[in-house]
Amino acid sequence: KAFQLAQACLAQTTLAGVLTVSSVLVTMVVVDGNKSAKRSLLRTAFADQWAMVLLFLGDRRFRAPVLGIWVVAFGGALHEPVTSFFMVALGASTAQMGTFGVIRTFGTWLLSPLYGWMLDKRSAFWPCLFSASACTLGCTLRGLAPVGRIDLLYAAAVVLGLGAANFPNVV
Repeated sequence: KAFQLAQACLAQTTLAGVLTVSSVLVTMVVVDGNKSAKRSLLRTAFADQWAMVLLFLGDRRFRAPVLGIWVVAFGGALHEPVTSFFMVALGASTAQMGTFGVIRTFGTWLLSPLYGWMLDKRSAFWPCLFSASACTLGCTLRGLAPVGRIDLLYAAAVVLGLGAANFPNVV
């Protein structure tokens, strides 16, 4: 029941966040010349988002999973826009970058049932630890790869596929 409640809350929060941001953007266009209406709308949108933050942080059952997802989303938002440029600078072709994505996806498909079994039979500690460790190691390998060492980018893709892509699923 706690899992279903968490799923429902996350779905509502995500939907509320998307609807709030979407409605703010649409309304900002409509009230283009009215500065006080824009300020009021932004204040309302931020108040709604802050209420969701307090809702999740206020319940101990959701605190760790939600913070984990927020950290992963924030980290991904920081590096995803520039990762492809970084790989090109290291000498990777677009075809190789596509192969890195396939390797990560295949690892996710391969290990998702194992993570699910571990979550069902044991606890969430070890899957979360392994997934976060794989993310750390994979990103470190990718970040420290010198120019021309495409083999390290392949190794990083394998390590990231083993765990990092499963982190939101595990949480």
